[in-house]
Amino acid sequence: MSLENPLTWPDDRWLTRAEASAYARALGLRMAVSTLAKHAWRGDGPPMKKMRRRCYYKLADFRRWLNDRLA
Repeated sequence: MSLENPLTWPDDRWLTRAEASAYARALGLRMAVSTLAKHAWRGDGPPMKKMRRRCYYKLADFRRWLNDRLA
């Protein structure tokens, strides 16, 4: 995971669960990697793409999902 500020990442960046968690923390939200896994399992998480054994979230979709949850 990069040490750069997650709030500067471009919208088309694909995030791992750890990066998505770091992005949420940068916004002041607590979102554990395990919580994202739980949402994926339940089917109510952000849109994701599974490549091999890892799940990835497009930043724009993840941000929209977070905003919808906070509204």
